[in-house]
Amino acid sequence: MPLIERVMYRSNKGLDRRLTSKKILNKDKKIRKKKIRKIDNLRLNLVKKFTKISILIVIILALILKTYFFFINAPFFTVCDPIILGNKVILTKEIYKKVKNYYKEFLQDKDPNIFKIDLKDLSSYLQAQFIEIKKVIVERKLPNKIVIRIIEKEPLALVNTDYGIVNVDKDGYVFIISQRGEDSYPIITGVDSSKVRLRREIKDPKVKKVLGLINNIKSINSNLLDEFSEFNINRSSQIKAYTTQGGARVFFGRDLSLNIVKKLLAIISYAEQKKENIEYIDLRFKNIVVSLKIP
Repeated sequence: MPLIERVMYRSNKGLDRRLTSKKILNKDKKIRKKKIRKIDNLRLNLVKKFTKISILIVIILALILKTYFFFINAPFFTVCDPIILGNKVILTKEIYKKVKNYYKEFLQDKDPNIFKIDLKDLSSYLQAQFIEIKKVIVERKLPNKIVIRIIEKEPLALVNTDYGIVNVDKDGYVFIISQRGEDSYPIITGVDSSKVRLRREIKDPKVKKVLGLINNIKSINSNLLDEFSEFNINRSSQIKAYTTQGGARVFFGRDLSLNIVKKLLAIISYAEQKKENIEYIDLRFKNIVVSLKIP
């Protein structure tokens, strides 16, 4: 190939390359611009969506607040006298007074809106006011009623004191003044009356032991408590019981466990089946002693 033709060929070839590279660059620019437009469109769409969602949230919150203030301030939801259920020992009027006091003290309102009342807080407040109460359940009954369900503690035994006979629960709390014969609970005698106070816990360890023993009997069968009329604590802290049928004496030792109680109840049951009259049962020794009355 002649020299001139070779030079022209090379120059045309270089020109073609430059034109090709320009096309590629232009194409890349177009692709980048398209990508940028897509990103911008996505951002714009996101901003629009976020704005719409934000406006919707603001509207919903405004409606919620408006509804809230309507319910809080509407006289339609002003509470009337509470409905009190389940109380047997505590007078209804006493519970009513405490509820009204709660409204004044904690809500600064004699007749508050039903939605302003914290049900758990009112429940805790009432439970703290009455030692006779085991549990309180407070419920709303729209539009304007509060239902208070009282679960009272169950007596386990009676204790004779200077100011009368009182009922005691399994934890030693004195919460009811009673007349003897009203309840079919065994009586605990030999208790230091100076340590017994109404609406207070008896902390005497000897009494706690007896209550634990009586509770063990009840845990087997609550009807078995009818087998015993009295549990006595003597000066040396020894526990002695008297049965209802025949007045048999039962001497307890250190072992007041559920196992020894089961053995005692089995002896009493066997004697009743055989129509034997027991004079005493002595549980203070490894070998239980049973003495029968001679006809």
